[in-house]
Amino acid sequence: MRIKCTIKTKKLPIDYHFLFVSLIKKALSITDKTYYSHLYNYEDNKANKKSKNFTFCVLLDSYRIENDEFILDEIGNIYLKISSSDMKFMLFLYNGLIKIKTHKYKECQIEILNVNKEAVREIKKNKISCCFKSPLVLKNKEEKFIDFNNVEFEKEINYYANMNLKNYRGYGLKKKIQVSNINMKRIVIKEKSKEFKMLKNNLLYINGSIGEMQLEGDKTDLQDLYDMGLGARRSQGFGYFDIK
Repeated sequence: MRIKCTIKTKKLPIDYHFLFVSLIKKALSITDKTYYSHLYNYEDNKANKKSKNFTFCVLLDSYRIENDEFILDEIGNIYLKISSSDMKFMLFLYNGLIKIKTHKYKECQIEILNVNKEAVREIKKNKISCCFKSPLVLKNKEEKFIDFNNVEFEKEINYYANMNLKNYRGYGLKKKIQVSNINMKRIVIKEKSKEFKMLKNNLLYINGSIGEMQLEGDKTDLQDLYDMGLGARRSQGFGYFDIK
């Protein structure tokens, strides 16, 4: 299932990911506080960092960048797109989002104009052409971010795909994924949060890849990955792709 929110605001911080994470959390807590707590907290009220079965991307039109902010023109909108293989999650999220008119996170306030369900593509072949709308983020065993130029790129795609599918459905990949026709570029995302207190100025720099590539594997695996996203940090707005 996929959801599209049309949003209005005058400006948006470049490190906007936590803003939209907070909106998603708010929507879930409005619908079902118990479900929200189970998803994001342990019993001792510590954050549950287990991977979540969803991804999202943020698209903007008619904007300019000034002082680490997106400044939107009068006609400019923000489009928040959320995708998940978990129907229960998406129904709770949708029911919460339609009740929210405005949302404030730190100094930024957004207005939700409308919330719509989007069509989901059915994958019928074992090879798909992917277009990443939010960066694909991967880490190697040394916990370093890698991009499409790295020799471990395909290996780490398989690692994350297998792990995320196993967490979602109880078993991992049916077939190893092969990557080809890569037409991507490296992108660096800057995030600031109190969670990064061990880093200089609380800043984390994330290396990712954005663009197009082909994935070949089992079509059931590919369908679930299309629904839930691919790679690390999916529930923070990474790894969302469309099919060409």
